[in-house]
Amino acid sequence: MHTKHVCHLLLVHFPLYTAHPQMVSEALRQKRCSRSLLRIRAYSSHFVNLQRLQPDAAADLMKRAVYDGARGSFERAKIVQLAETDPAAAIAYARSLGAIASDPVPQAVVAIAKLDPEKAAAEVEAMASSRSKALSVVALAKTWVTRDADAALAWVRGQPEGPVRQAALVAAAGTMIAEPQRALALVEEAGWTREGDFHEIQVGSMMPSESREKPDPMKVAADALRNWSASAPEAARRYLGESVPEALRDKVAVEAGIEP
Repeated sequence: MHTKHVCHLLLVHFPLYTAHPQMVSEALRQKRCSRSLLRIRAYSSHFVNLQRLQPDAAADLMKRAVYDGARGSFERAKIVQLAETDPAAAIAYARSLGAIASDPVPQAVVAIAKLDPEKAAAEVEAMASSRSKALSVVALAKTWVTRDADAALAWVRGQPEGPVRQAALVAAAGTMIAEPQRALALVEEAGWTREGDFHEIQVGSMMPSESREKPDPMKVAADALRNWSASAPEAARRYLGESVPEALRDKVAVEAGIEP
C-alpha cells in the first residue's frame, strides 16, 4: 500500500487500528506518517487500548510523537493505564517525565483517585514534602470530594495546618457550589484570604496552568453566592452582609452579582 494511504488510514481509523495492533506496526514502519502522528493526540483514550494490546507498537508511537504535541497526550494516556494496574508505577512514571506545561504527578494522583481515592491518598502520603505533593493534595481533594465528600474532607482536615490544607479545603468547596451553604462553610473554615503560596516557588516561575488553578477563597465564595442567589436571593444577600468580612464584602458582591 502506498505510504500516504497508510498514513491516511492511521489518522482516520486510528481507533480501529488499536483493535488490530499489527496494522499500527505496519503504519509506523512508513517514514512519512509524522503529520498523522501529530494529530493522533485526539485519540489518547485509544492509545491506552493500544498499550494493552501491543506495548511495543505503543512505545514506538511514543518515540515518534513530538514532545509538545502528541507526546503529551500519549504520556497522559500511559499514566491512566498504569493507574489501573499499578498506582505506584503511575506516580513513578509521572515523576520521571518532569514538569513542562504542568506537573504530571497530580495528574497521576487524579487518575488513581478516580478508581480508588483511598489508594491515591496513600500514594500522596508516601510522597516526600515537595511542590508535587502540595499540588497532589489539592488535586486529590477536588477529585475525591465528588465521590465521597465526607471521606475527602476528613482526609483534608487531617493534613497539617497551613496553606496546603487551606488550598485543599477551598478547592473542595469549589466543586460543591451546587450546595452553596456547604461550600461557603468550607470557605469560612479555610479562611477568606490565602495563607501564602502553597506552591512554595519564586515569583515568576509559576506555570500558567497552575496560576489559573490556584484556589481562591473569594472567587469560590462569589460563585457559591451567585448560585444561592438564584434560588434564595434574600438569604444570599443576608449571608453577604452578615458573614463575609467587611473588607472583602464589596468585592465578593460584585463578583457574585449581588447588590449589598
